[in-house]
Amino acid sequence: MCLEFWWLFNQEALKHFDEIVFDEPTTEKQFSVLGWRVNALFNLKEGRSAFREINTLLSNTASSGEWIWSWCAQQVALFGRDDIDNAKRSISFWDRYLKKYPNCPCGVREWLLNQFYLRSESVNIGFTYSAFKSHFESIIQYIQTEDAAFLWDRLGHWAQDNSNWNEAEYCFRKAYDLEKGEFGYCLGTALLFLNRPEESLPFLLEQALNIQPDDLSWFQLASTYEKLGKTKESINAYKKVISLNPEYALAWFNMGGIHWNNGDYKNARRVWRKAVKKFPSHELSSQLYKNIPYALD
Repeated sequence: MCLEFWWLFNQEALKHFDEIVFDEPTTEKQFSVLGWRVNALFNLKEGRSAFREINTLLSNTASSGEWIWSWCAQQVALFGRDDIDNAKRSISFWDRYLKKYPNCPCGVREWLLNQFYLRSESVNIGFTYSAFKSHFESIIQYIQTEDAAFLWDRLGHWAQDNSNWNEAEYCFRKAYDLEKGEFGYCLGTALLFLNRPEESLPFLLEQALNIQPDDLSWFQLASTYEKLGKTKESINAYKKVISLNPEYALAWFNMGGIHWNNGDYKNARRVWRKAVKKFPSHELSSQLYKNIPYALD
């Protein structure tokens, strides 16, 4: 009901703006109406029309003052990532904005956020990782610390998607050095994938105990203990994963594997029997039946 009311409100507002007629050709007032039309159109999910109005407004900035750039930037920042089409148009807007206001922190931030959003939606943004990183590093200096940390994290995930863990570790460390906190999870994970568990342990321990004590953090901590040969700690961490999320299949299978590799075949069988019963269609269930069926007797 609230969303329906909001939609009707904006429909009525747009109708009102369309019906406004000025007795005198007062340019400033006319542009003000166009500005509010932009907001109403965005709220009505009519992004193409909203950007058309923005282009009309921007073509008249010389005679109407700087408020137009500021207002349009606010609207595009609010609605520019509502969908892929808006984001594509937003890139063009921010390109134009940054020509007008070079290195403006808001413009740089929004340009980068839109690029990362489009990439997350599997849109080809026209950059390789290395080319984008080069441009990224030339402009990230203009971004405030908190925003910069998040953007470094996004770049790190791009490297991670490419399985380039050295680059991912570099970016995640940049994010962590700026803001600490939850950015330690990705840094610890990258170090783990680089087979540097001693370095990853303090980051992942902090995440699991204090910052984001969820099943993912405890799973990565369990994997770290496993690589360090700390069997008891690893098993306890996997138990914690399962207590938080009983459907975390890999935690079940990995815990059974630790028991097995440690010569504790009784507990390995106990855990694996539960795992294959709970996840009969899982690939690891098939592998157990194929490779060591006697472990399930």
